[in-house]
Amino acid sequence: RGEAPKAPAASPAVPETPPPDPLAADDVNPKAPKLVKVGFVTEPSIATLERMSDDELAAVQCFAVERPDFGRVEWLGRVDVRDVDLDADVRICERDGPPEVEVYDDADAKRRKPPVGSKLNRPAVVTLRRVGPGAAATDAERAKWAKRVEKATKKMNAALVDYDANAGVWKFKVPHF
Repeated sequence: RGEAPKAPAASPAVPETPPPDPLAADDVNPKAPKLVKVGFVTEPSIATLERMSDDELAAVQCFAVERPDFGRVEWLGRVDVRDVDLDADVRICERDGPPEVEVYDDADAKRRKPPVGSKLNRPAVVTLRRVGPGAAATDAERAKWAKRVEKATKKMNAALVDYDANAGVWKFKVPHF
């Protein structure tokens, strides 16, 4: 009589370890947008963007770049910000008058500007601050500035969202840059 073969001894249970996080605590996604200019902020923050996956960076909702007290650009819908150099591509500055915003320098457009509808070359709402005659202005001066803003908005093929002459805030929507 033969004995029945013995079942192999069960191996001790090995706890299953999750796969490593591709963006460990000290890692930064190299495709995250770059911004080191002093005085500029983004929404979501650069720190948050640096922790996002490539797929998340390809579809950032409500992405904005702001220079407080000067202006803000908020892109509508989902925006692909992978490999975007915000230092080179977005300017919010004050020249010989009210602040202005420029996305993709026209002089450098052939090298950097993506097709309409991609990256930052898409619909956005621009808000400029310190645009107007100031709080001490007369009603006539405020009315003059309102007409000036309306004319400038039409000239750049944008849509006026709002203009508050008392606060000096001009908000308009552009179809692309």
